[in-house]
Amino acid sequence: IGVEMVRDPAHFPNPKDKVVADFFTDELRVELERELQEPVTVYFEFKPEPQLWIHYPSLGQVWIREPLVFYAQYSSELILGWLLGIPLLTSIITLILVRQLNRPLARLQHAAQAYTNHTELPILNTERGPIEIRQVNAAFNQMISSLEQAAKERNIMLAGISHDLRTPLTRMRLTAEMMPDPDIREGLVYDVDDMDAILEQFISYMRDGSDEVVQPTDINAMFQELIIQYKPLQIIYQPQLLPLVPLRSLSIKRMIGNLINNARRYGAEPIWLSASMVQGKLILTVRDQGDGIRPEDADSLMQPFVRGESARTTQGSGLGLAIVKHVVQRHGAVLEISSVLGQGSMFSVCFPADRLRAAHALKP
Repeated sequence: IGVEMVRDPAHFPNPKDKVVADFFTDELRVELERELQEPVTVYFEFKPEPQLWIHYPSLGQVWIREPLVFYAQYSSELILGWLLGIPLLTSIITLILVRQLNRPLARLQHAAQAYTNHTELPILNTERGPIEIRQVNAAFNQMISSLEQAAKERNIMLAGISHDLRTPLTRMRLTAEMMPDPDIREGLVYDVDDMDAILEQFISYMRDGSDEVVQPTDINAMFQELIIQYKPLQIIYQPQLLPLVPLRSLSIKRMIGNLINNARRYGAEPIWLSASMVQGKLILTVRDQGDGIRPEDADSLMQPFVRGESARTTQGSGLGLAIVKHVVQRHGAVLEISSVLGQGSMFSVCFPADRLRAAHALKP
């Protein structure tokens, strides 16, 4: 069978640790030690030709060599290609299968982001793919349909509120103007104006701007309009060289107007406005010289109906900054508040470059 007894020390092997080979030879070594009741050395040698060496103390200065003729029929390149090729092929197939499974989830993610950021109405395919994915797509389509129906009903409700409440408020104001007592007249007119302003804030908060078209906006012209609108407030603005920016103009104008109102009511004049482009980002800021905001109150003041301590006795509903936050989220921007007690507050809205590019692609 080709087994040889090698007695010449010059032909003895020099055993070395081989991780892969030892994995196979260890089983043979354990079995031989169990049969011979003594330690056994089993060593696999690949070159110059595949052969198996065995030695145990009872043999003395003798090694047993068995040539592995069948193993010599395989080339090292073929074995290496097999060992590397099978895992590589398995990895490629696994990657393809994972991508096929993840692609519907990516479409679902993009559809949700499109509806959240741009109020598009995505309809996902419910005819192809695994049944679980089709069921998720059908549920998503149903959810989008329900949200769209709720938005339509909300718009109808807003139109009804605006029409039904503004008419009696106008009659109340006319009646108050005709009262002979000046103190009562001024008090009623103030209350009517207060209710009208609160009603306008409610409507502004509910109106998310989703029906407004993204269009190229001249920030300098918008700020000049706001300065004229809020006269005689002392508003300082230095126009900059700015490109036309794709935005929902009315929503942004309403947002800046709310920040100016907030500065007027709870801050002090003058009010500084600024607009700049930094590395493709648009940054709009409104700064006042009021008492400032405590850091722990900054987040809570952005919530609906939450007002600071200094605002308890002033006109308003506590929706001004909530409207600002709503518009900022709709545009995918970031709102930052920096304030120093006794020195004023600064509200900065940053529109990322990728959001501006996406809005530019969506404009008609």
